[in-house]
Amino acid sequence: MEKQGIVKNIIEIFYPNVCVLCGVVLKNGDKRGICNDCMKEYPYLEDNLCVHCGKPRLDRLKEKCSDCEGHRTYYEVGRSMWVYEDKVRKAIHSLKYKGHKENGELFAKELVRYYSTFQAWEIDQVIPVPLYYKKQRKRGYNQAVLIGEYFAKVYGYSLNCDGLIRTKKTLPQKELKNKARKENMSQAFEAKESVRGKYILLIDDIYTTGATINACSKALKDKGAIAVYYLAIGIGRGL
Repeated sequence: MEKQGIVKNIIEIFYPNVCVLCGVVLKNGDKRGICNDCMKEYPYLEDNLCVHCGKPRLDRLKEKCSDCEGHRTYYEVGRSMWVYEDKVRKAIHSLKYKGHKENGELFAKELVRYYSTFQAWEIDQVIPVPLYYKKQRKRGYNQAVLIGEYFAKVYGYSLNCDGLIRTKKTLPQKELKNKARKENMSQAFEAKESVRGKYILLIDDIYTTGATINACSKALKDKGAIAVYYLAIGIGRGL
């Protein structure tokens, strides 16, 4: 056995691949991020979705959710894997606030598989939604980058972590109501020349009202990006 193979086996013994949602150990070589039981409990969001942002629609007679209906948005379309609740919420919280960086790759594995179910967008660059530099310094990493790195590598897309920066410190979106969220994100991002003429895929962990993704998309469009799409792990429910 080659040295590289021995090292890989040792890593799998002491740091086994586990389900990102429940923690059960997965089989060696498993390319999924979740176990079979969680797959059944948390199927991908695919049906009865807002045609724009991808939220599950409570009113099936409407094509768009209330967050998208009648509001100007700067991205073309977006999708998220799961509703942001229960085990999904807990796993994302562990990634962001408890140092479980391994959850980033596990989520990315599922995002790769989810995207493969529709993969209809023309993409030049993957851009993880940036954190304010002081927050990233304190946390030690950007969870969106951990997800975006793996995703871009698998699909062969260019990863552009410098194409968008957060220019001001914003309040946590979860503490604000819808209107305040939009105001909070106003002019919070600045895009770089490297996005001009490009088709951009934004990667983030959570999509709630869309204020963050929309502010990012406006900055990218203002700098000359042709089109902007987004993918996220969790999303709020539509109305």
